[in-house]
Amino acid sequence: CEPCNWSLGRTPLGSPDHPRARPLPRALTHPPSKAGPTPSSTPPSSEPLPPALVDPSIVEDLADRLRDDGFAVIPDALPNVALCALERLATDRPDHEFDPGGIGRAADGRVHEHVRSDRVIWIDPDGDATRWFLDWAESLRSELNRRLYLGLVDYECHLAWYPVGSFYRRHLDAFEGTAESRRLSTVLYLNRAWSPGDGGELVIHRPDGESTTVAPTFGTFVAFLSDEFPHEVLPTAVSRHSIAGWFRGR
Repeated sequence: CEPCNWSLGRTPLGSPDHPRARPLPRALTHPPSKAGPTPSSTPPSSEPLPPALVDPSIVEDLADRLRDDGFAVIPDALPNVALCALERLATDRPDHEFDPGGIGRAADGRVHEHVRSDRVIWIDPDGDATRWFLDWAESLRSELNRRLYLGLVDYECHLAWYPVGSFYRRHLDAFEGTAESRRLSTVLYLNRAWSPGDGGELVIHRPDGESTTVAPTFGTFVAFLSDEFPHEVLPTAVSRHSIAGWFRGR
């Protein structure tokens, strides 16, 4: 099926009347902030995690942007206590536990460091923070299916660490010829001290020939249709962490 015709049931993407035909911003280095917690300091590890449910206003905003534009950039998407727990999970892991990122599916991905030079750890529900995030992603999957009829069936994700100088060249996330293909790509950024000039921005190449640049700032959540939007990660001048994930569908 054609992406978004099957999923969103609106005006065909190629039509000039489709909302995606209108100009979109080139850069989102400082996306507009929602009302929400400010990540001023890491809370004590004893602070309990909240219920792993997506905030209704976040879901509505995300669904609207996906419906209209095919991608969404949402600041402060998760509760601060959960973001801090995920930040600790990423930054406390020893460097040797991260594997070179591969090209292809997780189990048989080939390493091509001229294409990508990040390091990854695939996420399993083996701790409080990872269980919480996977439950949150399941809540999001259910809500997006209810609103957009995307047919998402499961979610896979990994911690991504970009050491200084790392990058990921332009690519698409969808794999052809698989029974369960990647339908919706996501990125959650865990970089508390990022500032302009640090690099590591995500560049989303849009069907209209323009691009949107997203700063990897703490708590920003990005989602886009996996087979419609080529994207790349620019070389980073500082260590950079995120959770990259994919909702799959049949």
